[in-house]
Amino acid sequence: MNRSNKFYLVVFAIISLFFGFVSSLFAAPGQETFTAYILDMEDQFIPKLSQSIATMKLGEGSIELSLLGRVDDREYYRIARSRAANPGRVDMDSDEEYHLVVYKSSSFETKDLSVEFNEYGKSWFNQYPEVTLTTKTNVPVIMNGIVNMVNLDHAQSGAPHQFLELLGGVARQVPVLKRLDHPVILKLAYDPSQTGSIPVLELPGKNYQDAFEASPRSLDQTLADMTSLASALKHAHERSIAHGDIRLGHVYLKEGQVLLTHFERSSDVSAESGAQKLGRKKFTFYNNEYHAPELRYPNGFGQKWKYTHATLEGDVWSFGMMLAEALYLTPVGHEMALASRVGQPLWQHFERVSSEDIGSVADKDKQWEQVPLTRYFRHLKADAPAYKTKQPSDYEAEILKATQSIINDCTHPDPAKRPDAHEVFERLNAIRHSSS
Repeated sequence: MNRSNKFYLVVFAIISLFFGFVSSLFAAPGQETFTAYILDMEDQFIPKLSQSIATMKLGEGSIELSLLGRVDDREYYRIARSRAANPGRVDMDSDEEYHLVVYKSSSFETKDLSVEFNEYGKSWFNQYPEVTLTTKTNVPVIMNGIVNMVNLDHAQSGAPHQFLELLGGVARQVPVLKRLDHPVILKLAYDPSQTGSIPVLELPGKNYQDAFEASPRSLDQTLADMTSLASALKHAHERSIAHGDIRLGHVYLKEGQVLLTHFERSSDVSAESGAQKLGRKKFTFYNNEYHAPELRYPNGFGQKWKYTHATLEGDVWSFGMMLAEALYLTPVGHEMALASRVGQPLWQHFERVSSEDIGSVADKDKQWEQVPLTRYFRHLKADAPAYKTKQPSDYEAEILKATQSIINDCTHPDPAKRPDAHEVFERLNAIRHSSS
């Protein structure tokens, strides 16, 4: 074989490897390839991460980072962690494997597309840049959405295990969203064949809390919003997907329609996780005020956190908290809050419940009669609403009392005694239709 043929053979092999990798981004369930993205314009994160992996001590586990290929200012990696070497890191049930796409520029061009990233929003796990893709066809098409990338503000290149925990939460979101099809759940905006295999998610609109405070919604509107979200939760739970981070801050308002987003803590609770299997991904929930007590304190109240996965029952607890906050943000719900189990308006600053509070009550079922729900949570909302509140009418008071019953049941300390998402939806839907 002459040198020219060898050269073209190598080029063909590289191209085949690259496109084989790209096509794997949307592999069939059961053998899923999890892919995450980072925007590293300073080109520092991966070199430092690679150095950290190379200097890991014996007993810290095995992590492999390998370069699959480069295309202009983009790099493609495979990163894998072996659990056998360090079973103490229990955020996963098994070994894990991801593909990582590193963008070194906020804009680039391919033969078929021009791509531009702009700042849109962030969460603990994710950076959500807004992406604009323009096709280079006879009739150019502009596509717009967001891409979920790892938030490098919280990913430490010197802590490979921590980076992999973030990477897992980000990389599993697209496979989760592909299993869900509901008008109130964030979805893939375009066929990946149109976007160069960049998984573009729909632009979610405006954050619900921000939209609410700018233009307060009526009690009827809020009840309709929460019923729609209960329907979305029911849809996910029927498919064994626990969201893992239900809260009002993860709800958006798009063209008047609520949208549930931020699936970074989600899990398929029906199966163990695997290197190429969605399953249960474990997280720490200790610092999250919306999570159920059994998730925040899986070792018991006041005890050190440990890794645990999201649950359907935990989602219901979080939904109850979200429902409470949404209702009590309404002008009439604000006044009603003082007479509820919640005890006082949710935007006030509450102390974290202490182990002494819990330990003083022998009967576990009586604990929450002694420790008001609000004392368990902190900083749900720091300031009183800027808009004027008012006393509810008799009709509105009845609606609030009925929804308060749902909130109380959702936040029962015993997960087995909470209603499921189907019952929550049916009860909210019945209240909504009785009020119309």
